[in-house]
Amino acid sequence: MSLPLLIAAAIPLCIVGLVIKTWWDRRFLLKNVPAPANPSLIWGHEKTEWEDNSGWQWRAWFKECGKAFKLKAAWGHPDILVVGDTVALSHIYAKNTYNYPHSPVFIPLIERLTGRGLIWVEGERAHKKMRALVAPAFSADNVRKMGSDIYQVAHSLQNKLSNEIMGNGGSSVVNAFELTAPATLDVIGRVAFGHDFNTIGNSAEGIKITTGWKEQNEMGQEQAGFTALLVLRLFPWITSLPLEAIQAQGA
Repeated sequence: MSLPLLIAAAIPLCIVGLVIKTWWDRRFLLKNVPAPANPSLIWGHEKTEWEDNSGWQWRAWFKECGKAFKLKAAWGHPDILVVGDTVALSHIYAKNTYNYPHSPVFIPLIERLTGRGLIWVEGERAHKKMRALVAPAFSADNVRKMGSDIYQVAHSLQNKLSNEIMGNGGSSVVNAFELTAPATLDVIGRVAFGHDFNTIGNSAEGIKITTGWKEQNEMGQEQAGFTALLVLRLFPWITSLPLEAIQAQGA
């Protein structure tokens, strides 16, 4: 049989195999795990969780189902296991970290946001090698040297908050994120790059960076952002397409 005919015969077999695997995963992998009631046929439980930005839905689900349950995923994706048990979390995050790799959907996104660093790397050998490379930066002596920079940023933040309160007659309602995000950027700039962004002091470059963070976060809270994540999960190869808009994110 010629190669083109073999390829033509293999394609439908692969499709059938994928359908069977998806059906098997949905039906049997988490068969005995409880799930919240009334999932949407199209959105499962995911849209309900996305629309709740205060965490009350998670609290209700844990109360209903216990410390481990499954969520029906949107668009026919296999069920999602949710774990809130401290022993299980210790098993995943402390004792068997390397057995739980990143989702293939998020690996390219992590690479574009943070580079091929400690967060991105996979596997015990590669991860330990990367940790050995960055460990000297967090030695006891270097951490002590960071103290003065952190103190300076904290002092600037305290002055800004005090001025805000005094300027409003002794009381004021503030957005904590709008105060802590600039402080975080200033600490990172001083400690990691030896540069003072002076974001707390409303410098142009600092405001530009924090505004970008805020806009990116707000995009993720929109319906389009939610749908985009579902599309990427269904077709993760999209992040590898040779499109200028996609590749520019990793420049």
